Amino acid sequence: MQGLAPQELLAAKAEIIKLGNSGNTYYTGPMYFGTPLQGINSSFIYDTSSDYTLTSSTWCSNCNTTYFDPDLSTTFSNSTDDDTTYLNYNNEDELYEGYMGVDRVCLSKNTTYSSCAKGFMFFVITN
Repeated sequence: MQGLAPQELLAAKAEIIKLGNSGNTYYTGPMYFGTPLQGINSSFIYDTSSDYTLTSSTWCSNCNTTYFDPDLSTTFSNSTDDDTTYLNYNNEDELYEGYMGVDRVCLSKNTTYSSCAKGFMFFVITN
């Protein structure tokens, strides 16, 4: 990248991540978890009013689709003291069973760009 002007260098490292827009109510887009990255054809709701990001896991007995297998990630850690905790997401009547985990989370599978966060905490749904 030698010889590029600063704005060209920035453009060379930028990536556009396409989001779905549901009437300006919420946005959806890709999200990938772990090392190596998992979540083929994933589409998550980017919920800016929530404290948590949730994903279904292979440990989920009642999930139709699973996006993450904690056993396959070399960088995953369970950050919950207990094996199971319950999350009332957005004050709805439904409780999610699972635990808080920490891992790399990316908005793109292209890890040469800066779309990844290391040490990102999220809720792993198990039931």
